[in-house]
Order: sequence, then C-alpha cells, then structure tokens
Amino acid sequence: MHTLVSPGMSSAHRFAQRLLHVRPVDVLDETVLLRRCAVYRKAFRFSTLNLPAGVLQSGAVAEWIRRHGVGVEACSVDEVDRALSRGISTKQIVLHCGSGVDADSVRSAAGAGVLRFRISAEEQLDALVPRSGARVVVDCAASDWERLAAAVIARPGVELIGLHRHIARPDGVDGADAVIGMVAGLAGVSRRHRTILGQLSLSGVGFGSADDIEATRLAAEVLYEVVGDGCALCRYPRPVLALSPAPEELL
Repeated sequence: MHTLVSPGMSSAHRFAQRLLHVRPVDVLDETVLLRRCAVYRKAFRFSTLNLPAGVLQSGAVAEWIRRHGVGVEACSVDEVDRALSRGISTKQIVLHCGSGVDADSVRSAAGAGVLRFRISAEEQLDALVPRSGARVVVDCAASDWERLAAAVIARPGVELIGLHRHIARPDGVDGADAVIGMVAGLAGVSRRHRTILGQLSLSGVGFGSADDIEATRLAAEVLYEVVGDGCALCRYPRPVLALSPAPEELL
C-alpha cells in the first residue's frame, strides 16, 4: 500500500487541534501567512497551486498572489467577488461548485469572466453557456462522475481538463491509493473518449506542514512519486497536479 505520510508531518491530534482553533487572518501575523504560502509554492513548484480565498483577507497575501500568478479557489460567488475586488485575474480563479453553489452562482461567476470550474453535478454543467470556453474538472466524489465527465466532453465549447478528489487523510485508501485510482480514472476516461485529460486535482490535507519546508518538500516528492507510479501502472502520460491546500493548513 502506498502512503503519502512522511516524517515530520502533523499528527492527527495536532491537526484536530488546528481545526478547532483556526485563527482569522487579522490575528495571524501576515508574515507567517506569507511564509506558509511561499513554502507551498516552492515545495510544489511543478504543480498548479490554488490557495483558499480566505487568505485574501490579507492585503499583503493578495499582492503576493497577484505578483506570482498563484491560483485562488473560491467556494461561493462572494469569494469570487472578494478575489476580483483584490485585483485577482479571472484567469487565476477556480470556482469550487460544492453544495452551497447553485446554478445561478455558476452563471454569475461565468458572467464575471471565471473560466475554471470544479463541478459535481450536471445542473452545474448546464449553467455554463455552450462555447463559453470554460475549463472543467469533475469531482470523483460524485457517484455518477463518469457520466458527468462524458457529458462535459459532449458539451460544445466546454473543455474537460481533468478529475478532482478531496483527500481527507494522507494514508491508505483515502490517500495515495486514491491518487493512483485517480490516474486510472484519467486513463479510463481518456481511452473511452479518445482524448487526453491533463490535470489531476487534489484538495484537503496531507501535503505537509507549511511551517516546515523540509517536511513539505518531502511530501511533494512522495506525491510526485505516487503519481509517477500510477502513470506507469496505467501507461498514462503524467498529468499536471493542481493542489488546493485546506485553509487550516495555512491559517
């Protein structure tokens, strides 16, 4: 069994404590937050990094994101508006269409110029105007994700670029084994529909401690190795990784 756990990463107890005691950005030293963001960017330099929109409460972090072209993951229209008000380009914004994002919210974000969406239901896809140029990843947590992926591929002017999964814990079937399963999913969809999906999107925990550059670097190496193993097993070209650290990993 593969594992994403590496020495120096937070224990489950420490993680639970951080979940219970997340501090708002105005309490957290901006210097600490900037350092944590920079650690992730450096450790995962071969990946696309999407930071939670909550970090935009800090003007200094918003400026850093603009300067480095780092992505921002929004979970609502309000967070899209916050990102735009901070001068973040629509090209940098990903709308996570979770349970709180309805079709009207998707239409509103698309109308504002957002092109990247993570969807889990067909009504979210239907909210995207055909030939809009939207780039979509499908959430594998959806029970009918394969049917949804096929629907995206069939939609004119909407591009399926990859698959997404939330990693609740970094070990076992919900961690590295799940990542290899996602590579198999990419390969399966690609072969059935004669296309190549180039992105593997992950969110959640297990990417390493943002306060420890060596632990985070090691976590990145392990993750890249696991993806490589999955590609070798499935005979599939290595996809680009898109990583969305959980807010509690940074704040």
